[in-house]
Amino acid sequence: MGRRHGFVDWTITPNRAGDPPTLHTFRCAAESDDGKRCGAESPTSELFETARGWTFSHVRDHPQHTDFTEVIQRPWTLLRTEAPS
Repeated sequence: MGRRHGFVDWTITPNRAGDPPTLHTFRCAAESDDGKRCGAESPTSELFETARGWTFSHVRDHPQHTDFTEVIQRPWTLLRTEAPS
């Protein structure tokens, strides 16, 4: 008995089911006078506003630190789709 093999197509998409949740962190990208990056980070949070809010308190304490990077941890999932015959 012969076997039939088929090709499988995959697509990747954000996992919007919320498990695990998308997480947000902000990292200070400012450089000091000696060229070292600050690197201080906000608390990681499911709420964008919570992570973003940290930037305002950081700049209050360090007025020259005005550059930030957002780090997002977003879950993705692969979905299998059959290739057309």
